[in-house]
Amino acid sequence: MATLVEWWLLLATREAEMAQEKATEYGSTDLREIGRTMAMASGLGAPEGRGTDEWYSELGCYFYAVGKMARWTDAVLSGRQVSNDTIADLKVYMTMVQRIRECGGWPAAPGGTRG
Repeated sequence: MATLVEWWLLLATREAEMAQEKATEYGSTDLREIGRTMAMASGLGAPEGRGTDEWYSELGCYFYAVGKMARWTDAVLSGRQVSNDTIADLKVYMTMVQRIRECGGWPAAPGGTRG
């Protein structure tokens, strides 16, 4: 049986590989556009001192995470476990926010290299 650290690193590696594939396939325009739409519809602006693309991308991740949490809520209310896929997606969205905060965008700063 793998130790906790071994298991966690294996899981993180699988999830990172999946995220890289999806980042290449999907790009990041949707994150910024959903975030921009949320900000416009709610009257939110970008916090002072932060790049708007970064803020909008983070709001996009929030939007997607709320949808995943809604699926989890539905599962709880129905008396069943949520799918492992939903749990993994939630974790990926949270990690995407960490990446956005570290490098200014997903998967890299706008105009930067993908990596």
